[in-house]
Amino acid sequence: MLSFKKLCVLVFLLISTSLYAYTITGHVVDKSDGTPIQNANVTLVDTQFGAATSENGTFQIDDVPAGSYIIAASHIGYGVSKIEVEVSESKTNVTLRLQPDVLKGQEIMISANRAVERKSPVAFTDISAKEIEQKYWAQEVPLLLDEVPGVYSYSYTGGGLGYSEVKIRGFDATRVGVTINGVPLNDPEDHITYFYDLPDISANVQDIQVQRGVANSLYGTGAFAGSVNLQTTSSGQKRQIQYSGGFGSYNTRKHTVTLSSGLVNNTYTFFGRFSKVNTDGYRDRSWVDAWSYFFSASRYDKNFTTTINLFGGPMRAHFAWYGITKEELKKNRTLNYNTYPDAADNFHQPHYQLINKWTPNNNLNVQSTLFYVKGDGYYEQYKQDRLLSNYNMSSFEENSNVVEQTDLVQQKKVDKQQVGWIPRVNLDLGAHDLSAGGEFSFFSSKHWGEVKWGRHLPPGTSPNLVYYRHNGVKNTFALFINDLYELRSDLFLKVDLQYKHITNAFDQKKMGAFIGHEYTMTYDFLTPRIGLNYNINENWNIFGNYSMANREPKDNDIYDADNPLARPLFRTINVQAGVYNDPYIKHETLHDFELGGGYKSSRTHFDVNLFWMNFRNEIVPTGGITDDGYPIYGNADRSVHRGVELDFRTLLPANFSLSANATFSDNYFVDYIEYLWNENYTGHLAIDRSGNIISGFPRTLANSRINKQIGDLTMSLHGKHVGRIYLDNSENKDLSIDPHFVLNLSARTPLPDIFKPLNLSLSLYVNNVLNAEYEVSGYAWGGVGYYIPAALRNYYLSVKATL
Repeated sequence: MLSFKKLCVLVFLLISTSLYAYTITGHVVDKSDGTPIQNANVTLVDTQFGAATSENGTFQIDDVPAGSYIIAASHIGYGVSKIEVEVSESKTNVTLRLQPDVLKGQEIMISANRAVERKSPVAFTDISAKEIEQKYWAQEVPLLLDEVPGVYSYSYTGGGLGYSEVKIRGFDATRVGVTINGVPLNDPEDHITYFYDLPDISANVQDIQVQRGVANSLYGTGAFAGSVNLQTTSSGQKRQIQYSGGFGSYNTRKHTVTLSSGLVNNTYTFFGRFSKVNTDGYRDRSWVDAWSYFFSASRYDKNFTTTINLFGGPMRAHFAWYGITKEELKKNRTLNYNTYPDAADNFHQPHYQLINKWTPNNNLNVQSTLFYVKGDGYYEQYKQDRLLSNYNMSSFEENSNVVEQTDLVQQKKVDKQQVGWIPRVNLDLGAHDLSAGGEFSFFSSKHWGEVKWGRHLPPGTSPNLVYYRHNGVKNTFALFINDLYELRSDLFLKVDLQYKHITNAFDQKKMGAFIGHEYTMTYDFLTPRIGLNYNINENWNIFGNYSMANREPKDNDIYDADNPLARPLFRTINVQAGVYNDPYIKHETLHDFELGGGYKSSRTHFDVNLFWMNFRNEIVPTGGITDDGYPIYGNADRSVHRGVELDFRTLLPANFSLSANATFSDNYFVDYIEYLWNENYTGHLAIDRSGNIISGFPRTLANSRINKQIGDLTMSLHGKHVGRIYLDNSENKDLSIDPHFVLNLSARTPLPDIFKPLNLSLSLYVNNVLNAEYEVSGYAWGGVGYYIPAALRNYYLSVKATL
């Protein structure tokens, strides 16, 4: 068995033997006019050597062994250029000329909210298309982010499909801002991004940038922990038809067909994908049945680029959100308390995006994004011994007995829509790179519950009886200004200022046990951010920043409106007068201080980042979950999230490469009184948690990945260490998840060219190679721990055919 310590020793030995001798330098230019191309990707084919071009189109690849190579250069909007080079002298110089595929400068790149290395004073990680292809089999987006420093992600089903969550720096998914092509994905009501509502979206992701902290969050939900920016693939740049299909453990299957037009009449491109994804899931009754589609079309004019994106897909997924006890883990790790066969989420949420970029000159561009999201669906549950009065029904007499309770099946339904406009102006003023813009978002939702079936119902009960109904409206108005100021050639100042106004209205109809509530809350946030990056020399840089962020409570933090026993959490309520004042749950405020730096050469990259995040009124889990599986939350007066993040990447001899990172964090309460039910549930206990660790996140995280290239075969070994995770805020070791180490293996290779012009490739993924038994999440209720188990050793095999 390869232990984590042995893996580190192997890494050290490989690094210590990495010595080379020669250097390749050169330029990458536009073939049509000879202008340099910045950020072009330059690689030595079939090796791990590569570099990106600078502002003047130059690159340098150091320590290359003598021999013959094919060097390739590529950039979005250009065709790939390849030339053969002979490396036998101390320095070899080449020039690569790229032919534009589209009209120059018209490709759409949503980049103003992206961090730039050695300029932006923020900690971030870029995940390239190549890295996504290496990791992605069918799992949801959070599982693609699990190697980013400070990130912890997992799936409730135990595998990679079904509901999954991403946490950063001790914060849950509600504090992680997610955008796709610059459009916010977080649900306006509960702030969560439901990635399983976008099955197979990773097949269309060109790259992902994960920023940690709040230093460059220009709009969207309050991104305290960080932001995840997904950029979808350029529309149809290369003409091809592609099929990919695979199968794996737990009857997992995925079939995908894509069609790409290439450039039509030097003006249009079209792209389409259609997928079907199924799995039975690792846990009992944790199946997923989903369809997925993605369509994109672009038009390139002289000064305009316009793109239309449409994506989504109907999905059904059985519930697996309840954990199981340690005793049950020993007997049956796959146990799922949800035994009702139709206890499933049924949802469809199509996304529509219209993105336009106008570039009147080299110093100015204006970008406008219109978006529309329409979601509707329901989930179904079987409930036992429920009071008829809570379901808008009266007691009745049956066989000389008064019936007040019954078993029933309920459906909770939702119909929501969001429309928004995101304008932005980007102006190059020489030393100043200025951006200004805003977000105007209008969201509305309708929620209602229906009784689908009951064992004993009053005579004359109408089919699909509605027992609650409430509506929500949330409108967001935000403005920002952002300036990257080049004080000197080696010194950059970044300043952001954002103003946000939020109006949140709630309207509940009086019905049965629901007495009816109607209230409106407003929030106004002004958040400054400032940072400085200093490039000591061409290899070393340091940065520091201060950021502030605010976030309003989720809707169900204020009122669990589906529960007839719940009441809105206001200190002053007068239903008849419509008075709702002084909510118990306050908005959150964060002050983030960061200091970092890094070293970069053609073959080695190292970063270190220190963060200290002071939190006021952090909304934290108090232990337990609601009847529908949601955690129960409350405010902590003061808390701190602090730590250090280390990230290292290097090229090794014999076509090996290594990446490794580690995070050591301390997330604790400074001032927090937690209120819990007493043993008889007749009152509350006040427990001082000041100084205790905040539950739900490990204090240590570490990743290591070794890649090996053998001809056309690429093999990769990934090891992950996760420290202890407490289930509640008591720091009780009996209510915690033990530290664990997991090893994953993947391999990819093209197949022989016997089916030309059809290109075939094969990929194999083996997860949890060592067959470790471990848990990924959980919660405590009534002094008992409930755990979400991870899957044992499992595999996925896929084939890709391209024409």
